[in-house]
Amino acid sequence: MWRRERASDREASGALYNLGLCAIYERDFVRAAQLWAVWEDLITDDSVHYWTWSPREIAFRDESLDLLTEALGPDDLSHQMELGRQVPLEQAIDIALGRSDPHL
Repeated sequence: MWRRERASDREASGALYNLGLCAIYERDFVRAAQLWAVWEDLITDDSVHYWTWSPREIAFRDESLDLLTEALGPDDLSHQMELGRQVPLEQAIDIALGRSDPHL
């Protein structure tokens, strides 16, 4: 079982971003939106946001966000991301790992 005390916010942010990407391409859009909301909140802290996006990464991230927006629509995407921002990091990890339903 994954345990929170083994990972920093920096490590968790990268995992949530990548698992959010996986959820998009698995067509699990609600899970993806909520994970990305937690990820966005984490990376607003300079100590967590430690990388610089390459042009290729920016294009891929933007393309993925376009897919998410197209699937949910702007209003539902905004709603799901707001719900995700209210989720504690521990619960976000459970959502990412499929141990918690993002629809609840």
